[in-house]
Amino acid sequence: MKTQLTYLVILSALCSLMLSSCVSMSSMQTARTLGQGNTEGAVGVSRVKYEFVSGEDTISRKSYTGEIDYRYGITDKLDVGVKASLIGTSGAYAKYQFLGDNESPIAGSVGAGLGFLTIETGQGEFETKSKTTDFSIPLFFSYHPNDWLSVYTSPRYTLRNIRNSDATGSNSNTDHWYGATTGLRLGKKVAPFIEYSIFTSNGATKPLSQLTGGVNFSF
Repeated sequence: MKTQLTYLVILSALCSLMLSSCVSMSSMQTARTLGQGNTEGAVGVSRVKYEFVSGEDTISRKSYTGEIDYRYGITDKLDVGVKASLIGTSGAYAKYQFLGDNESPIAGSVGAGLGFLTIETGQGEFETKSKTTDFSIPLFFSYHPNDWLSVYTSPRYTLRNIRNSDATGSNSNTDHWYGATTGLRLGKKVAPFIEYSIFTSNGATKPLSQLTGGVNFSF
């Protein structure tokens, strides 16, 4: 039982490292909000590199994952969105633009989001479960020299709680993640993007890095 729980803790750590808020470290958007009634979607593929400690060993891994994002403009200054990944993470967020508008060359926004990931293994008395919950506070800043080019950055703080349980009981731990994403976006209605994220935490042996490429498209 202890061995199974140990494997579950390692697996949940790997999955939570790979994707954090809309449980991902990616941003996939500039600081501009969409405007009231407008919608935008995004699809992306990420290459994640991370390092974790298992017992006395330090293990490095590289992996690939995909994610989708959907946003809607509640007002000209406020967006809400949902995000999901191929490994089963999901989340929701809001973003408020406090600097500029959808035509100004400089834009700034602040957001808040919740992300979730649940992993279950075994059955009956051998059932084990891990629940990861993220609360994130990102900032967004972007520069738009023209209609088809944007350069953006998004520093972010994430409070992550991982709760593991089995027939013998449960335990939980909390990590504080912080870092930033920087990206380049081209186009308007259909807009390819590429970005790089680097994050670390109080329990990380080395910073997590994530390279993401994808496409934004307006409906």
